[in-house]
Order: sequence, then C-alpha cells, then structure tokens
Amino acid sequence: MEKRERFELDSNVIQKARRKSYRNMVLASFIVVVTIVVTSSLLAWQWNNWRLHEKMVDTELRYDVYGMNRYIGNFEEKVRPWGAEAKAPTYSLVANRPANTARLESPFHEPRAYIEPSETVRYLQNGRKLKMWYAPSASYGELANERAQLLHMPETKRLELAVSLDRSYSVEEWNSRFGSLEVAYWLEDGAEAESDEPIDERFAVGVSITNEAGKRYASPFDQFVEDATRYVERTKDTYVGKVLEAYKKEPRIRGVLLVGSPNELYEATESEAVRATSIGAIIDYYEEEVQ
Repeated sequence: MEKRERFELDSNVIQKARRKSYRNMVLASFIVVVTIVVTSSLLAWQWNNWRLHEKMVDTELRYDVYGMNRYIGNFEEKVRPWGAEAKAPTYSLVANRPANTARLESPFHEPRAYIEPSETVRYLQNGRKLKMWYAPSASYGELANERAQLLHMPETKRLELAVSLDRSYSVEEWNSRFGSLEVAYWLEDGAEAESDEPIDERFAVGVSITNEAGKRYASPFDQFVEDATRYVERTKDTYVGKVLEAYKKEPRIRGVLLVGSPNELYEATESEAVRATSIGAIIDYYEEEVQ
C-alpha cells in the first residue's frame, strides 16, 4: 500500500513537471516567435523606408533634368512592414502658377501610352497635352506649327510654347533671344543621327531657369550639371549621361520653352530661328488677381 502511494506520488510529480516543462516550452516558443516577428517587421519597415526614400530621390532628380518646366511637389508617404507607398503632385509652372496638375504614385512611372490624333499633337490618357520638340537635323513628315492658334486666344490666357530651333546654338550665341519669356532650354544630345519621331516633354532633357517654386536659379546651367551628374551616378541613365557629356564638351541648345501671353508669344516667334511650335499648359490669368 505504501509502495502504491509512493508510486502514485512519483507519477503526479512527473506529470506536474512535464506540464510545467511543456508550458515553459510553449512560452519560450511564443517569445521566440514574437521576437522574430517583431524583429522581422522592424527590419522590413527599415528596408521599405530606405527603398522608398531612394526611389523618391531618384524621381526628384529625374524631374530636375527631364520634363522641361515639369516639376514634382512634396511627397506623402506611408511605410508599413509589408510595403511602402508615396504620392506627390506633378505640375507645370505658368506665370508662377501650377498648371496641368496630376498625381504621381509609387513606383513613380508616368504612363508611356498616349493618344495621338495627328502627327503633331499628343495627349496622355488623362487628357494632358504634351509639349513636343523637333530636332534640327532630323526630317519629319509634318512639323507642329501651333503659333497661328495664338491669334485666336484671349489675352487673359498665359501658356507654354515649346519652340524648336532651325539649328543648334551655343549658349553664348543664343544669349536669351526671347528674353524674359524663356523658362527652359532643350539641350543638344550630341547624337549624329536623329529619330524621325518628335520628342515630347516626358523625354526631353533640358535646363530649367527656375526651381519648383518659380524662383530663378542664379546659375541655371551650373544647377543642371549638378543635378544631372547626381542623377546619372544614381540611375546610370545613359541618355542623360550622353546629353551631359555633350554639354560639357560644348554647351548647345536646340530648343526653348517660353511662357507668356498669346500676343507676346506670337510676336516673339516671328524669328527665322523658329522651326516648330507646340502649345503646352494654358491657364486663365487676370491682373486683378495678383495686384
């Protein structure tokens, strides 16, 4: 009887020990799993945050060299362990006001598809009209000549006008032919052969005279070299690299972007140097609004 009681006692002790050991194992496993999940989440959050930041920097630099008076605003970010996203407005500046505003979302690729009702007019799917440039050394089936449309616009309008030149000009030779109307320069890329397709604003590399707030740069061309160098180093963009290399050898422009009233733009583009003209963003502008 005594042996039986002792056996049952030993069995109870063993069972209690097993249950305690099992609970400890479950608790330890739970702690390990939670630690792994928390650590992995923190690492994933850091990784997603870093990747998103790198993409945003690349995108901002891209808008500094591409687009010709096309800018990107402040980013709104959301970073989570399972992913990160950001969005920002893109816009053109016309008379120091944002125009043709659109929203760009990560992964920050603007649509490449477009609608082309004619050889000289191109729209994105959201209806935004794209400015077009024509290289002086290339032959085209038809050149954009939208200068005549300026005569039918009221003087309360302010607009962009992309001007393609009859040849490439050195920066010193050009010397601001259009004066205060100029807001950007389309740069020579040094290519021997040109495509017979016009280049729209998404792929035109140029020098903006003002920053995203409309403030004029003290040295626009030096600012371009700085921005383009950083962009090429980060993204290995071969086309921008080619334009930058050609610019460093000899600074040349083959087009300009003008902003002004219809009458100002019409009179300014009477020059024989003008090969083609393409209208971009248009806004209503009333003097009493800014007095």
